[in-house]
Amino acid sequence: CLRDLRSTDPVDDKKRIQTTKGGLLRDSYAWILTNSAFLQWRDDPKCPLLWIRGNPGKGKTMLLCGIVDEMEKSAVYNLSYFFCQQTDSRINNSVAILRGLIYMLVRKQPSLMPHIRTKYDDVGKAVFEDQNAWVALSQILANILRDPSLKDTILIIDALDECFHGLHQLLDLIMEILSSSTGIKLLVSSRNELDIQKRLEDAKETSSVSLELNSTSVVAAIASYIRHKVQELKFDDEDTQTEVEQYLIKHANGTFLWVALVCDNLKRVPKRVPKLQLRSVLAKFPPGLDHLYERMMEKICDVNAIDLGRQILAVALAVYRPLTILELASLVDFNLGKIEENEQALCEIAEQIPGLCGSFLVLQDQTVYFVHQSAKDYLDNKAPDELFLSKKAHHQILSASLPNMEMTLKKDIYGLEEPGYSVYDIPAMEPDPLAAVRYSCVYWIDHFLDSLPQDELGAESNTPYYKPVEDFLRSTYLYWLEALALLRNIPRGVIIMQKLEKRRKTELGTSIKDLIKDACRFIQEFADAIHDAPLQAYVSALLFSPDSSLIHRLFEKDLPNWVIIGPKLESNWRLRMLEGHQDWVTSIAISCRGNWLASTSEDTTVKIWDTGSGILVRTIVCDEPHKGANFARPFAQGLAALSHDWKQVAITSRSGTINIWDTSSGKRLWQLKESAVDQMALLFSLDGKSLAVICVKPLELGIWDLTSGTRKTTPFQEVTSPESFESFLVMDYEIRQLKGLPDPHKPRTRMFDSVFFDQLLGLPANQSSYSITEGNTWLTHNEKRILWLPPRYRPATWSRWDANDRFIGIYTHQPLLIEFCCNMCSAQVSNTSNKTTTCKQNFIGRYNNLKEAKDISPDKFRTIRELVKDIVS
Repeated sequence: CLRDLRSTDPVDDKKRIQTTKGGLLRDSYAWILTNSAFLQWRDDPKCPLLWIRGNPGKGKTMLLCGIVDEMEKSAVYNLSYFFCQQTDSRINNSVAILRGLIYMLVRKQPSLMPHIRTKYDDVGKAVFEDQNAWVALSQILANILRDPSLKDTILIIDALDECFHGLHQLLDLIMEILSSSTGIKLLVSSRNELDIQKRLEDAKETSSVSLELNSTSVVAAIASYIRHKVQELKFDDEDTQTEVEQYLIKHANGTFLWVALVCDNLKRVPKRVPKLQLRSVLAKFPPGLDHLYERMMEKICDVNAIDLGRQILAVALAVYRPLTILELASLVDFNLGKIEENEQALCEIAEQIPGLCGSFLVLQDQTVYFVHQSAKDYLDNKAPDELFLSKKAHHQILSASLPNMEMTLKKDIYGLEEPGYSVYDIPAMEPDPLAAVRYSCVYWIDHFLDSLPQDELGAESNTPYYKPVEDFLRSTYLYWLEALALLRNIPRGVIIMQKLEKRRKTELGTSIKDLIKDACRFIQEFADAIHDAPLQAYVSALLFSPDSSLIHRLFEKDLPNWVIIGPKLESNWRLRMLEGHQDWVTSIAISCRGNWLASTSEDTTVKIWDTGSGILVRTIVCDEPHKGANFARPFAQGLAALSHDWKQVAITSRSGTINIWDTSSGKRLWQLKESAVDQMALLFSLDGKSLAVICVKPLELGIWDLTSGTRKTTPFQEVTSPESFESFLVMDYEIRQLKGLPDPHKPRTRMFDSVFFDQLLGLPANQSSYSITEGNTWLTHNEKRILWLPPRYRPATWSRWDANDRFIGIYTHQPLLIEFCCNMCSAQVSNTSNKTTTCKQNFIGRYNNLKEAKDISPDKFRTIRELVKDIVS
């Protein structure tokens, strides 16, 4: 759980930032420790928020690093912090911030883990990554902060202005925390941006430290910083050192970053230089960041400058996270041939990158970063288009990524051999065969979409742009899925394939369009299996994909040779299977746009699903069973309904009570007592403030006011037709037609008619080397996982028929036949101990689509062998 929560370790980020900026100098931050606003925030319980603000390069981040170091020396404070960086997509959004803060809190205090597990146990890692991750994480954090065991906690967020996605919801959450009276203190920093200022100044008892208003302290700190940096330059004589110090102090204008950039350039000046020449060199560094950036840009654009620096800078501007030097070498032609054969030459180029790129970039731990966010901002806004055209850079990255992945990726690239090898058990590979293409594997689709010409989207001329993508999918798609799983990025793979599928246009060639659609469906269907065990891309995914699947046909050669006969499956993809309930599904409701679905079950839960991805968004635990469903209509099915904005779900219970739940928080909003127990349908008004309830006995329509919880007068006319059981409801806000209402006097039937029973059965392991794991998810051989079973193929019964063949009775009422070659399988899956195991056997209750179908009642269980014989006969 904690491993899935971690997207980054803020402790490591802090160390990296400090190293990148040349180390943390105590004299550069010591002044804040005696600042009156800081002391008030630290010591006054009624002052929960401190906001440190200043212009770019003023040292805000290093100031917070110093505060963290000083406060961590005391055992009193429980710190959780996060450092935003807009240039890194891993740490530039509100969801990443919450994941980092929660990760630090729980790692320090493991007793807080149950607050995460209540949501994680339902859906796993998706709760931290899907479209509703913010909702789930903000609730988890709120619950943690209310935990009475949490003492003297301080949340620290650096660079709010670099929160590229979700800043406003983050500011709203900060305000909620401040108003919650939990005793939590917050320390934040940002640039002087108006929207942040307006929001934070709304908070009561806020302390603020403006670096511009504290210029005297900042100037003194910069003077100490300058002396330190000039000493590092190691000029041969004291006069030169003094002259450089004086020039920097005079022109720094209270900006640490300006000093750092100038000193970085001075490293390339000879240690012994005549005074006149020194003054000429210093004059090339004008005061002010923008003027300095302009001078740096002129050097890069000079016709005599090496073009490699411009190429590197263009790629650095276009990528979604900082690149390692190996990743950069795979995207920019360094003329090195095979990188692994020229490591020394690559290291030499890496050391030259800051100079080649005009000091806009720095190299830290073999990773290339922008020297500061303001440097990237300058290039984004003022770099010449002819040199740094965005779409050209995206196309360059894509054009390099696809062939590199095609050459690198292959089946079982890590040599795991065992088809059920869990991704979490894979040791670190050294050297890592994926090292150079890690970035490309995760982001190539983003760069493809960003490279498409806007004026040609949807035109036939767009088809050539898709040709390299089509070739890649045909040759490498399955190997790419394996690589994504090894990089633990299958959930993102689902999202970016959906993005690609949504952008395909009807004007595209049929082959490309169909291939993208099939590839998207393939990863959606088998994401769970491949995410858990990467080699299941070649086993479960190929075995259980339809024969008509284009991906299945293209990679059929990669099926394991120990599968002799595969299962006979449907010819086409199913729409989708949503798995999660532990008992009968009693009713479902679909949102008006069809993008959300609510399901109720006899297990007393309500589950909210994203129909596009199939991801479980939320589970609501109710306190009584729901009423079963017996009919379907366009706007709702059974006794459940979603509001038009899907923020509310209404569920009827067997007692007739109607419960209204908040789908975001899982809290019950209303418990409405209906006089009529036999309700037939529910319907929200467009604004979500009213709920219509159709009742059978008596036959009536009730309207509930959801602002007050009272019943309103019914403003409608009702016309019924006994022949078709149709009703027309004419309301003051809309007209809806209800079709196919059932005859209430006829027996009601369930939506799903399969009946099965569970029985625990002890089986000697020596009867068969094959078994089904607890939960019916994996088929194992000699206790090693070999085949992941998709939800609809998980067994209701399992038996050996002869030495090689295996029958699995499944919920869809037909036996699944797979034939394995035991010798081949055993060659890949080593034998372990010969011991007795206890596994869960599910007996199928009805095979109603087979010849001579037979029902099995609870009191007439038969052996699995007898059951299979009956089916075969």
